[in-house]
Amino acid sequence: MQSPIQLINRTFLNIELHPQVQDADVCGFGLSHMISVDQNDDDPTLWRATVGVRIEDKAENQPAPYVGEIRSAGHFKLDPDFSEVKAVDMVHLNAGAILYGAIRELILSLTSQSVHGELVLPTLDARCFLPKREDEEDSTEDEDKN
Repeated sequence: MQSPIQLINRTFLNIELHPQVQDADVCGFGLSHMISVDQNDDDPTLWRATVGVRIEDKAENQPAPYVGEIRSAGHFKLDPDFSEVKAVDMVHLNAGAILYGAIRELILSLTSQSVHGELVLPTLDARCFLPKREDEEDSTEDEDKN
């Protein structure tokens, strides 16, 4: 059975990845990600998503083996019979997982042929790509105050 969301095409918008001087005793890296999703105004079954990943130093005294940013965009088609109420979450969840996976594989491929060897990004829980709800944002703000 096919998923109600299908990838139409994918492209890399930005590929920036640089090896750094690395101390043999230090390892690790910082990772952040983002997602943006837009629905087509003329055809509500068509969606565009962009996922970005930034690799940076873990800490000031812990340089990452590689630093940079990679962004990938994809166009997706959602089954017209799919629930409109669940559409935004479906696109965020699946587009995030698909595009992050493509970025992860590209980084692995590029770094496997570079000076420090392969860099394997962690597998993310795809729910991290779901949009934040107002009640979640409020609870996060409350936690920050404590």
